[in-house]
Parts: sequence; structure tokens; C-alpha cells
Amino acid sequence: MATYKTSNATNKVNKGNQNLTASGDTSSTTFTTWHTHTQTLEGMWQRRWVYNTVPNIGGVGAPSACPTVSYSYLDVYVTEHVVETLEQASYASGYQQLQDIDYMSDASTQASGSAGGFGLSGIFYTASAGIIRKVATLTGPSTDTADNCSRTFNVQVAKQPGAYDPTLDTSSTFNPFFYSDVILPAIGQCRRFNPNIVDI
Repeated sequence: MATYKTSNATNKVNKGNQNLTASGDTSSTTFTTWHTHTQTLEGMWQRRWVYNTVPNIGGVGAPSACPTVSYSYLDVYVTEHVVETLEQASYASGYQQLQDIDYMSDASTQASGSAGGFGLSGIFYTASAGIIRKVATLTGPSTDTADNCSRTFNVQVAKQPGAYDPTLDTSSTFNPFFYSDVILPAIGQCRRFNPNIVDI
């Protein structure tokens, strides 16, 4: 990969407040048990082509040696971490920080393509970890516990029929594909992964 294009900040998903107010926690500094949720995602992708199994038939009825492309997709390799801790500490209030996911791809080098798409290859990373800190619930059905989940998995993303068309691969289509094909499957890998604090 030679040239990379960073994500377009104007197309962010889940724009929101980075700080959580004291609502539901405490309005003054207290020494108690706190629960902290932290999550990250990073990975890479390469575009793959799937060819028709039946070759083209030429004008004289002879099969061509080169089959047509049935579709292409992105083979995305994902590393996911979700860590939950309990600690005895003194904080004035709860806290929330959105998980900021940024990406770089070679989309700007593709002919006729719009910058900001997946391109043929790229990487993504958590520029800022997703964090939720609150007073721990220690009794009842919603008891907070410590947990550590680390997973690696592959998903197929942004399938396109036929040959790759860079005009369909833009910054405006990146976010919905990434959210539905990467973020939502991450919930199935680590059950405590929270998609509501992800900012693409």
C-alpha cells in the first residue's frame, strides 16, 4: 500500500458527549467500589475477488479461459478487547469516553474512486478507547463483575456484485458497512462490547 487516506471526520457515527454527568452515580467525592468498562478494536482488510465457476462462452461457442468476476468483498481481520474492572477509589462522578475508531486505506490511489472508502486494502485502529466508569452495582440481577475478553476474528464486509467499482466505495458508504459488518459482529465475540459508545 502506497498512499493512505484518513477517515472523514464529518461523517462520524455516534457523535456524542464525551463526558458522562454525575446522574445515577454520586454528586460528591466518595470512596467506594467503581466499575470501569474499557473496549478497543483494531485490524486490517484486503479486497478479495470471487469468480464465476463457469467460463464465458465466446462467439463461436468456445469457452473463454478467463471467468468473469461474480463479486468482491473485504476480508477484514479484527482484534477486539473488552476489559471490565472493579476498584476501590474516590471519584466525584461517573465518566464516559466514546471509542474513536479511525482508519487509513489506499482508496485515494484507485482510479475514479472517491477518497475515504475502503479501497483495496487498509487498516483501522482505536484512537481513543471506549470507557464507561460508574459506581458498581454489587447486588441483584445486574451485579457488576470483573471480566476480560480478547478475541480475533475475520468478517466479510462491503460485498459488491461484479468487478470492484471504486465509485461505490466512498466515505459516505464506509460508516454503515463498517458498523453493520464489523461493529455488530463484535458483540457476538465479546458479549459486553458496547456499540453505543463507538464513534467511527
